[in-house]
Amino acid sequence: MRLGVGLLCRRLLRKRQLSQSNTHRAVGRDIVDDCQLAEPERSAGQPAARSNIPFGGAVLGCGLLRKQQCPSPDTGRDVARSHDVSIVCGLINEVNVPIAKRFQCVCHDNLPWLYLYLVRAVHSPNVNRLNALGQAAAVIIAIFIKVFPLSGILFGLLVVIFLAWFGGRNEFRTWFQIPTSWWKCVAMALLASLISMCFSYSLLRLFRALPFGGPDYSRFSLLYGNSKLLVAWLLLIWTIVAFGEEIIGRGFLIDRLLVVFGGTRNPALPAVILSAVIFGSVHLYQGVAGVVDNTCTGVVFAALYLTQRRNLWSNFLAHGFIDSIAVLLFYFGARI
Repeated sequence: MRLGVGLLCRRLLRKRQLSQSNTHRAVGRDIVDDCQLAEPERSAGQPAARSNIPFGGAVLGCGLLRKQQCPSPDTGRDVARSHDVSIVCGLINEVNVPIAKRFQCVCHDNLPWLYLYLVRAVHSPNVNRLNALGQAAAVIIAIFIKVFPLSGILFGLLVVIFLAWFGGRNEFRTWFQIPTSWWKCVAMALLASLISMCFSYSLLRLFRALPFGGPDYSRFSLLYGNSKLLVAWLLLIWTIVAFGEEIIGRGFLIDRLLVVFGGTRNPALPAVILSAVIFGSVHLYQGVAGVVDNTCTGVVFAALYLTQRRNLWSNFLAHGFIDSIAVLLFYFGARI
């Protein structure tokens, strides 16, 4: 009894699928006939007008989807695509009818798979990774343009704003989102600052024992006893330096590098290391010791950024704290 009911249900389901398939084919023939009626008349020896639609567009437009649901090649499950049906039906009106008729039989059965292949190619991870790599490379080139003091930060910010604004990804909302607890934000910034300064102090003692010595801070020698220059540097630190370097080095570069290394087991690790190396290389004017010191600071700041769920307020504060302390030490003539 159960076997008989199962066979009856299977036959009814098969009959319904055949009915739907015939309906879609009839609709496709009607649309092609309408396109033929709309085609302009030509003389007997006149060749058919060539379509301006590329071959891929002709293939997409010449056949109607056999079902509004097609199996996904990865999971085997049905993927609803009523919107895709309307897109293909709209394309068929723009395709040259002789081309459409030529490929109609070939594409009728293969169109769902072809459509999924093209959509997957456009939105594939490889394309996204290549796009992210290109954007990261553009910002890296910009930050190494040295025309005037802090020019690299300004040029890098312009590129970041351009890419974030016109790229359709408003990441500034995430970076500047108001923290749920300012106390926690400040506490994390102080903790990161303390860890970074401990690393820097240990590295400086180590480097001074080596032949090449410690970092070169001669650029800041004019700060000694100069109150006006001290105020100017503090204003720059809390406006351009801290915000600019964190937006570029942590926010933008880490986000793009996470996409580039998205196929790895732990994409955060190479993204953090590479962004820290780039941040350290920007401080090449401080010598080898300065590059290593700032690279370690970049690792701490990158970990802070990921811990704060891509919110940059703690990074802004930590960066401002460290640079302000360093500027005050230069002002009082302390030996770093």
